[in-house]
Parts: sequence; structure tokens; C-alpha cells
Amino acid sequence: MNIAQARKNSIDNQIRPWGGLDYIANNALKSVPREEFVPDHYKNLAFADIEIPLSNKAKMLSPKVRADC
Repeated sequence: MNIAQARKNSIDNQIRPWGGLDYIANNALKSVPREEFVPDHYKNLAFADIEIPLSNKAKMLSPKVRADC
């Protein structure tokens, strides 16, 4: 999997269509290695439009929800 392409696709196809046009926020999404904050077996899904379980109590929000916060 090409993480750089997945990150770009996430911004272009999830974030921007939901109104995420903020230059600063999009640059942050480009530079923060989201895949480094998920369990190894979820790395290929780091940019998917899903919530990723991090522990029994915590989960990572989908990229478009996180970008809208």
C-alpha cells in the first residue's frame, strides 16, 4: 500500500467533499503520519472512512470527522 497516495486520496475524496477546504488543516493532515497512531493490523486502514479501535475504550475517528472538529 502506498501510504502517501492513501493520504492524498483521503484529503481529496473524503475531506474536501465534506467542506474541508482549510489550507492549514489540510497541510496538517498531509504532514501528520496518521498511520503511526493506529495498531499495526490497522495501518492499511488508517485513511479509510471508518473508526479504528485503539483500545477497549478509545477509537480514532474517521479522517473526515476528525478534520471537521
